[in-house]
Amino acid sequence: MNLRQPCFLARSPWREFLRETEETALTPASWACVLRSKLCDWLVDIPVLLEEITGILRSGNYGMKLKRLVQRAMVIHDQIDGWYLAEVVPAVPYVQQHGDNSAPLRPSAEYSQPLMGVLDCVTNSTLITLEDAISTSVSLFSESDGFHKSIDFSITISKRQQTISNALKYVRGYSLVAAKPLEFGLQQLRSLRAD
Repeated sequence: MNLRQPCFLARSPWREFLRETEETALTPASWACVLRSKLCDWLVDIPVLLEEITGILRSGNYGMKLKRLVQRAMVIHDQIDGWYLAEVVPAVPYVQQHGDNSAPLRPSAEYSQPLMGVLDCVTNSTLITLEDAISTSVSLFSESDGFHKSIDFSITISKRQQTISNALKYVRGYSLVAAKPLEFGLQQLRSLRAD
């Protein structure tokens, strides 16, 4: 990500290897590995997509290419978010808060293992990065042609940031060594924001 180059994991045979680990899991530990592999299958494509969006935003040319990239970002965002709600959230107990039914955006009661905390953290930070790119791009469409309605993810992003903070705190409490690559990855994702 730091070099703004495609990830080697996006190429064969690495991508096939990631998909091979998506077999039926028998234990919570193996299930977390399956979830990790699925997330990695999306993550390897996101840096290039975000770099392309950022390049167009910097050039000021908000044409059809940017619209296609934003549509692709929205598809990936919706796939990850749907997967997160269907697969990750049920594996993590969340604290009930004042009738708020948005489970993945509530603090975790406890993770079954550090990898689940890492998945919660990485998934939410990836979704924030995509939400930022989408909302920034769509707001520019609105300004340039008046046709598109802007998208505001600010409340969702705020809740996701709390989830990230809670997950990172859990992983740090478990192991500072495990937290270091997570912190580095979060910094890299922040560097890809569509500013």
